[in-house]
Amino acid sequence: MPEPSAQHIDGPEGEQWELPPSPKLFKLSLDPSKHVELEVFGWAVTYHDRTDWADKLKISRKLSENNRRDHAWFAMRKRLPNVRRTCVQYNLRGRRTVANCFYIATNETKEEIEKAKDMNLIHKVWETILLDDEPRWYVVDDQPM
Repeated sequence: MPEPSAQHIDGPEGEQWELPPSPKLFKLSLDPSKHVELEVFGWAVTYHDRTDWADKLKISRKLSENNRRDHAWFAMRKRLPNVRRTCVQYNLRGRRTVANCFYIATNETKEEIEKAKDMNLIHKVWETILLDDEPRWYVVDDQPM
């Protein structure tokens, strides 16, 4: 992956990627018109992604698929010790989906939002995380499915 510039990064397939717009600052309010949901900037990780990681990391096929995915998840966590994790919700083909997420920033403070603009950090994590999907803002899942 080429080195990042201040404005863009070349994605895993060589396509140019630009930062998505930042959300508003997180704000809890009983008034729904004033409430702003907590969001994180990062990469959602699906079961399919974990299976791909297990293959890329050459985790034994003698294990069950669930165990392979778990081993891959823990191996990736070790590769990204300073990247935080949470559960996020997003739409996948029109359906609300919940996934684990590695993230580098939140919309809790202006300083946190600035972290999501650090192209060198994004580049470093994207290169390590072995995912084709681009990072984006996700709503943190705080409701049962």
